[in-house]
Amino acid sequence: MSESVGDRIALIRQARGSIREPITQEALGELVGMDKFKISRIERGAQELSRSDAIAIAAADPLHRGAAWLMFGSEGQGHGARTPGAQPTNAPSEIVTRTVDVSPSPQQPMGSKRKSGKRKPGRSARAS
Repeated sequence: MSESVGDRIALIRQARGSIREPITQEALGELVGMDKFKISRIERGAQELSRSDAIAIAAADPLHRGAAWLMFGSEGQGHGARTPGAQPTNAPSEIVTRTVDVSPSPQQPMGSKRKSGKRKPGRSARAS
């Protein structure tokens, strides 16, 4: 049996609180800028979870499972709707790294302000 959106919101409330006492719907609402009635309606399934609400609620998840997890469950991990600023929780194959060479070129040292090969009149190539 699959978890509902409401079950996953309850898991977020549980993770924000303690083992015996999850935070209330009101406390979660205050964290994410929603009233407790909206949190309650979404948790009960009486109101659809919008993408923007999923992002806001997922941002309160201390386990950083992401908005895709909140909206779709574990099968939603590949949807790419990750919470901004959250650390990836999927397999390393999803993490992409890129190496960029930022060393100065031998022709123009780093910090050089010369824009063209022209010199100002009256200046020598080297100052003595």
